[in-house]
Amino acid sequence: MPYPTLKEILEILPELEKAALKEPTIKALPPHSSTIDRWKYDIARKLNEFKFKNNYTLESLSKLFKTDPANLSRILSGHIQKVSMEKMYRYLHIAVMASKNKSMLEKFEKKSKEYFEMKDIRF
Repeated sequence: MPYPTLKEILEILPELEKAALKEPTIKALPPHSSTIDRWKYDIARKLNEFKFKNNYTLESLSKLFKTDPANLSRILSGHIQKVSMEKMYRYLHIAVMASKNKSMLEKFEKKSKEYFEMKDIRF
């Protein structure tokens, strides 16, 4: 198969640029993953959604989260095993606050309290 001509490349370029604006892909989570890793993975997906819907660059989002872009890039691509749940939760909380959606923030805080409540666990 011959290489495309310059004309063919220029014709397909708008389609490639549109594809670049689509939501990023995230590494698949192994089926045997722990509950904590599943939670962290879900948070990474939500952070990707937040980044995409609000047109954040990696650099601007890393400034918001006060972390380095390389670390955030690993998280957004699904490499979450070495990241603490606390850090993932903090990033999600910052994203929810930055969205300035009061009802979502209230729902997030309510769900967080329920999520980490241990009243029903008895030994």
